[in-house]
Amino acid sequence: IQTLEAERGGELSDVERQVLARLASCIGQFDRAAAQAVSEAAMTTLALLVDKSLLRRAGTGRYSMHELLRQFAGARLQADPRERAQAAERHGVHFLAQLAARTERLARDDTQQAAAELMAELGNLRQAWLWAAAERPQLLEPAAYALMLFSWHNGLLREATQLYSSAIAGLATAPGAEAGRLEALLLALRGRLRMPQGQHEQALGDAERAIALGRATGAVEAEAFATVVRGMALRRLGRSAEARQQLLAAIARAEAAPPPELPGPLLPDVQRLAYNWLCSIALSDSDYRAARAYAERNLQICREQQLRLGELFARSDLLDIAIATGDYATARHEANAALGLARVLSFTDGEAAVLHPLAILAQLEGDYARAEALLNESLALLHSQGNRIREALM
Repeated sequence: IQTLEAERGGELSDVERQVLARLASCIGQFDRAAAQAVSEAAMTTLALLVDKSLLRRAGTGRYSMHELLRQFAGARLQADPRERAQAAERHGVHFLAQLAARTERLARDDTQQAAAELMAELGNLRQAWLWAAAERPQLLEPAAYALMLFSWHNGLLREATQLYSSAIAGLATAPGAEAGRLEALLLALRGRLRMPQGQHEQALGDAERAIALGRATGAVEAEAFATVVRGMALRRLGRSAEARQQLLAAIARAEAAPPPELPGPLLPDVQRLAYNWLCSIALSDSDYRAARAYAERNLQICREQQLRLGELFARSDLLDIAIATGDYATARHEANAALGLARVLSFTDGEAAVLHPLAILAQLEGDYARAEALLNESLALLHSQGNRIREALM
């Protein structure tokens, strides 16, 4: 910094030094809104730091700082505990708000763009979550569901599971109903992410803890979501009759729940997940009439709520039913609709889910080369997402 100051004709002002130190809280690139939120700087100050090569422009409206410079400025920030704590709080509040603000878009009709925006902030989101888990856990609740949707879309299942675990550990000894409600929600969401990782016993444990906490604290949404996860885990553990009961109970809880203070996609997602897994159970029992009814109800909910990811899986269910009943024309129609949705949403796991039955359809029609190619494509997508259980099953 001293060399840069000398080369650029003068010492930094106290304000510029303070802003630079505060910006050391940010990891990698960050946008203008983050820079101003974390540093409380005017645009003119940021522009001066760019002119002096202490900040670098990284595309339209984005900045970065050389890592050695960031470490030097960060050391100054660490030397002032009060300033450090305030900068960490501003950083955490800003980035968690950015995550929470994208919940609707992730769940509904703008998954690809919302996930891409968050991926650009991954390091800062991770840091903000860990700060809040230790210092201000109440800030996690509005962002908790978005983290699950984001990690699912981007194949970050293991990392998100660890982030939920860090927050749950911090809440274990926290008193009060508010902490219990948050813990119930985080447990339910962690359980959901354990499922594609093949951690079915752990998912069941998370769900049962969440249900108990939800009932004790009045966390209706968390209890309903955890009931779905319990049904999913029981299904994977070969206990389909119990799973069916839990999935039907989850639907009943979601339908009877009072309107949440902040309407969002979580309760509709409870219903869509439950109908999706009920369809799976009915298909296993060769009860195609029930399976179709579940899938059509799921599709109706997803269209009403604009849950495009849910619509993708509902169409995938209808595809499976059409193949099972020999209705190949309907199967191709549903496959094309589902595959188109998966690609529009850039949802790799969903694309893999559709390619598998397409491979089965090609095999049934005698096109073995195409069937093999589709299976290999699906396997590659599942491997890239870390979905080991479905990869192994396929």
